[in-house]
Amino acid sequence: MTEKSTIAGLISKASKKLRDEFEHIRETNSHNGEKGTEVQNVLKEFLNIQLPQRFRATSGFVIDIENQMSDHQDVIIYDAMSSAVFRYEKENQIVPSDAVAAIIEVKSVLNKAELEDAFSKIEEVKKLRKRPLGEMDQKPTASEMTTTATLGVEFGFETNTKLDTLAAHCAELNEKFRYRPSPRSNRHSECRRYKLRS
Repeated sequence: MTEKSTIAGLISKASKKLRDEFEHIRETNSHNGEKGTEVQNVLKEFLNIQLPQRFRATSGFVIDIENQMSDHQDVIIYDAMSSAVFRYEKENQIVPSDAVAAIIEVKSVLNKAELEDAFSKIEEVKKLRKRPLGEMDQKPTASEMTTTATLGVEFGFETNTKLDTLAAHCAELNEKFRYRPSPRSNRHSECRRYKLRS
């Protein structure tokens, strides 16, 4: 008799599949730069399958209404249903800041230096101007909770640092990159630890 599926079980199986793909990359690709690119592509493919279809994961640049543009971002998650894409190329899209939900920085090896580099790159996007929600904007879910802030995520493929040490580094960086209220944007950064179940 087939075991009954549960939401938790389905999520666990999806995360195991993703982890298996990462392990395959780790075992067969010894070049950190190329390994990071492979991980980015696998992660984007996974997100584009698992996220609600309103949202898309891509790579490229973010631009605001004042024509300020970020550097290249590993993974951009944006609202594809309410967003124009100003330039479409597989690895180099240009997406408006108003539509960006999250930025993910992918690191093949996560340590203090790479963590700080990720915070710095995410900060570039959080500094860009985002307009408040208007009457024409559709809510992404039925929830009453809404935000225009951009979520920042650091994704480490592997680490040579203890998780407790990384957590301490995150706490330091949260203070260093803690954003002050600004009339231009509503920004906040937070670092948390997540581990894919094997």
